Amino acid sequence: MGKRIHMGAELPEDEYYIHTYTGIKFGLRPPKAENIDILDIAHALSLINRFTGHTRRAMSVGAHALAVYDIVDEKYLWEGLHHDDGEAYYQDLSSPLKRMLGGSYRDFIELIDAQLAKKFSLDISAEAHKAVKEADLRILQAEALYGLGRTFTGLPYSDVLNASPEAYAVRKRHGKSSETTELDFLHVYAKLLAKRELK
Repeated sequence: MGKRIHMGAELPEDEYYIHTYTGIKFGLRPPKAENIDILDIAHALSLINRFTGHTRRAMSVGAHALAVYDIVDEKYLWEGLHHDDGEAYYQDLSSPLKRMLGGSYRDFIELIDAQLAKKFSLDISAEAHKAVKEADLRILQAEALYGLGRTFTGLPYSDVLNASPEAYAVRKRHGKSSETTELDFLHVYAKLLAKRELK
């Protein structure tokens, strides 16, 4: 316990990257907004599983983002859709593992999230964060009920019901193919972007 995990020899800075779906060489040290592509995000999130895959049915991060969009305060629809974009680049790790990885992992997430906020001009105010987080937690509990057969008693909204708006959003968005979820994500993105450009 407490030992540093050795991941091998340090590499040059330009060797820390991933190849994305569209062929972009996305550097991790440091990440840059110019290398972020909505096509990569929609594709990756539609294939990444919620709850590290331990669900009764397929449940993707992309479908989760759409469900949050469905119930969040309408002032923050854009932020609701984009709230988990970073997981296209750093995956959807379980909360216990995130706590184990500690500060350096959180610092890395913040670097990517800052570039996403820059790329998509996201509202990072406390009010926006609170509204999106509330919708996120409500959908999390509805997803747990739908995909795990139980809610998380240690978190808010554990009394969510199958007839609730969040439960409806979860059933509406999950259970679709990854291709459909990807297209749905891009459709909502394009619709919201068009509205933003008209302002």
